Parts: sequence; structure tokens; C-alpha cells
Amino acid sequence: MKRYPDCQNEGCGDCAACSLSNYGRDCRNNPCNQLAYLRTRAGMTQAQLAEKTGKHVMYISKLERGDRQISGISLETAIAFADALGVDDLRELM
Repeated sequence: MKRYPDCQNEGCGDCAACSLSNYGRDCRNNPCNQLAYLRTRAGMTQAQLAEKTGKHVMYISKLERGDRQISGISLETAIAFADALGVDDLRELM
């Protein structure tokens, strides 16, 4: 799924397949956050993810902005995010 509906990368259709993603960037050359990507791919807002995981929306926002490190979350939180986002391997969150 494209992160941005107006993505200019023709034929791609998947931000994870974009050549910029190898450099941790999205198609607009912004830093790419894996949690934000997975949430967008699941078609969820931050508020919906917060509701499904029982976490505060500001906590999710800080993780996505990089104000908090995803590597510092608890295993319980990682499992909650994985379940809500349909992720089988917790390493996909990193």
C-alpha cells in the first residue's frame, strides 16, 4: 500500500518496495518509520491503533516521530502492536 495517495513512483504500489526505503526514506524522501508504515498499510489511524492496543495516542505519535525509540518498548507492547497490525514477526516492528 502506498503511504501517500499522490505518490509519484509509477507502478510501485508499495512503499516497502520503493528504492528509497533501502535508505530508510519514503517516496517524498522523508525518514520512514516502520510503525507508521505498518499502521498505514493496515489502514488504521493512530487513534484506532491506540484503541486496539490500549496505548495512548500520544505514545504512538512519539514512537512514529522518533521522539521515543521503538527498541525501548516492552515485549507486551510489541506483541500488542503486532497483533493489532497483523504482523507475525516482531522484528517487522523495528
